[in-house]
Amino acid sequence: MPPLELAETGAVRALAPHEFERIRDLAYRTFGLDLKPGKEELVNARLGRLLRQSGFRSVEEYCNYVGSDRTGQALAGLVDALATNHTAFLREPDHFEFLRAELAGAFAKREVVEVWTAACATGEEAWTLAIVLNEAIGAGKVRITASDISRKALAYAESAVYSLERCRNGWDATSWPRVIHRRVTASATTCGPRSRFAGST
Repeated sequence: MPPLELAETGAVRALAPHEFERIRDLAYRTFGLDLKPGKEELVNARLGRLLRQSGFRSVEEYCNYVGSDRTGQALAGLVDALATNHTAFLREPDHFEFLRAELAGAFAKREVVEVWTAACATGEEAWTLAIVLNEAIGAGKVRITASDISRKALAYAESAVYSLERCRNGWDATSWPRVIHRRVTASATTCGPRSRFAGST
């Protein structure tokens, strides 16, 4: 079967089974992403977009490029293309309520509380954690390390700039002004966690 190729219209045909297996093996070996069978359509859409943007004519050509690139830039691009950054403010709210009700008291006795949130995606859950802990045990005692395999997602998380809708979806109308800082610029109205912008009004 011929490799995945770009038609003149820019459309990409479906991945052949051996092409999906090569991408799946590459993703798992290099950055631990486990693409289960059934993800072919998702991988096809994201990889097709990447190939179009990068000018590659086949999956084989692209995989060879990723394998030979010693800078790590090609692999980082593959990570950003395939990683699914699904998150939200106050996602799984019962977990945060448990943290507030059951653990915050014990944490309050510590001089410093250090937390690592892995696979933080674009940061909403990490910032929710900061908000909950800062409110429960006091600002200045919490240190949170947030990590993710996607550099694009981490840059978004670090900026802590979100659309108004993404912020409002997490908190109700009474608590929203207390925990979220609204910013108005010439180009847009955005928001971010108030714990990220201490002292802002």
